[in-house]
Amino acid sequence: MKHAILTLICVSLLVGSALADWDPNDPYKWVQPPDRSPSGMDVKVGPSVPPGPNAMTKVLADDFKCIQKNRITDIHIWGSWRDDFLPTPEPDGTGVNPIPNPGSAKFTLGIWSDVPEVPGPIGGPPEMHSHPGQLLWSQSFDPHTYQVREAFQGPEDWYDPNRGAFDNDNHQIAYQYNFLIDPARAFEQEGAPGAPVIYWLSVGVEVFDIEQIAEFGWKTSMQHWNDDAVWRDEIGSTAPSPWNELRYPDLHEFQGESIDLAFVITPEPATMMLLAAGSLCLLRKRRK
Repeated sequence: MKHAILTLICVSLLVGSALADWDPNDPYKWVQPPDRSPSGMDVKVGPSVPPGPNAMTKVLADDFKCIQKNRITDIHIWGSWRDDFLPTPEPDGTGVNPIPNPGSAKFTLGIWSDVPEVPGPIGGPPEMHSHPGQLLWSQSFDPHTYQVREAFQGPEDWYDPNRGAFDNDNHQIAYQYNFLIDPARAFEQEGAPGAPVIYWLSVGVEVFDIEQIAEFGWKTSMQHWNDDAVWRDEIGSTAPSPWNELRYPDLHEFQGESIDLAFVITPEPATMMLLAAGSLCLLRKRRK
């Protein structure tokens, strides 16, 4: 009975940890950590500001590799708000004035197949850069269905690629966003060590801000893998624009170099990890 209680306690503690966050010592399937240095930059995601009748919403994506068949049940990204201006939600009818909140946004995550690069002439640029192909899975996360915490502070840059707008040392605060996915609805990736499969993770954002000026950006990573991250604009029912490569803009110290974006994907369903960790708690108790 004591062993069973200990197991429940261990699992409960781990559940709280799993629901709360991802830390560098935690397991992962794929990780591209955020650039915490002053060279770090946030790339705009989401709708035009201010919105209008033909407002566009920007979606970003970056590629990752799978070498084992399992489900993706945790996705974590890093981002910031332009000028550190957080969105303020609409009043909820309680009479309490709403306060700015980094969680006042709806995130839509997608997993896509890969369209590989088409090489060009020897020594020349490719005829077509790699980009997402078919949308294989997506899920939207309303406010309060994900968790967000302040991750670190430091001056970082801001970039809006289709306007070419670059602001040096634009903001200070970076946030980590944690999205947990029901295993029953999770995407089951393919791949093996000798036969890896490449997918793309996309992020779109709908911001809930009564001021209609808050803008979210997905943070860059210094860990480069494979090809550049990409962006495109979506306009209502109109066909979206083609995927465009992301490279550091003029005036940035890495001008012209490839951009990668900061995210973590965990290796297996969280429930499996919790059961294994709970068994470890019980085993350690028995040995005492």
